[in-house]
Amino acid sequence: MMKKTYILKIMLFVVGFALLLYVTVFRHNPYLQFRSGYYIRLEGYVETRSPAILLGDSHAAIIPQEYLPPDVYNLSYGSDGIQEMFVKVQFAFHHNPGLKTVFLSVDDQMFSLYREGINNQEIIDEIRQSKFEITKNRLFNMRKWPVFNRNVYVFIRRNIIQWFAHDIFEKKGLYVSKDKEIESAVPIQLKAKQRVEDQIRGISQKSIETYRLLIQFCSQRGAKVVGVQFPVSPDFYQYADIMQLERIEDARKSLLLSEILNYRDIFQEKSYFIDIDHLSDEGLKAFQGSLRTINKE
Repeated sequence: MMKKTYILKIMLFVVGFALLLYVTVFRHNPYLQFRSGYYIRLEGYVETRSPAILLGDSHAAIIPQEYLPPDVYNLSYGSDGIQEMFVKVQFAFHHNPGLKTVFLSVDDQMFSLYREGINNQEIIDEIRQSKFEITKNRLFNMRKWPVFNRNVYVFIRRNIIQWFAHDIFEKKGLYVSKDKEIESAVPIQLKAKQRVEDQIRGISQKSIETYRLLIQFCSQRGAKVVGVQFPVSPDFYQYADIMQLERIEDARKSLLLSEILNYRDIFQEKSYFIDIDHLSDEGLKAFQGSLRTINKE
């Protein structure tokens, strides 16, 4: 019985891989390099042209599209710095001049020297090209790839390739569960402390200036920019330098955003976080109600 199961899995894997080649190589789709997330977000926006977009780092990127209002599109994937977020805003206006609202992450680390290294346009262009095989010219002149190709690709990856690989890794002891990752509390506490200290270490004037340029860019095109502060764990303040947080808050207020939606402290349940500042699946589900009010006047 076990042997038949493995034979079936191997057959499905072969079929899945053949379909994968079809939708990548023979259909000239760019997903062969397995950078699906970046392309899917970009192509999805070209197709939907939603009147509002959400931009941020991993705090925003992990939010499933179905947890957002239907008129807000999550364009966050790959947006690790404010400079890349600015490029995404230009991309959105290029493909949709009618863009009305930009929801922009204004979390503490976005203003910190923590982000200074990747808030450089040349570095961003280099990272984008090496990680996602996409140049700025190609970004702004992206073809509208067939929806069928993308849907087939995602189905294969999620339901065949990953399923097969997960089973192999688990059998060989290569799969590490989340429970094993959080067995030791002491290393996690040290890691959390270091992460908070890094995130609020100094203020990046370069980031603040780029934020201002981005806001001005949107305002000139008739769109408003709404800042979003995403939830952090209750433990965050245990390690945070309050004076540094106050300086960052002053910098945030100086941007003159249309509005700031502050969700930082809405959750006290530690189970809602996988680390000091990233929501778990449970936390994302709880956060869903907040996001559904995000674009109401």
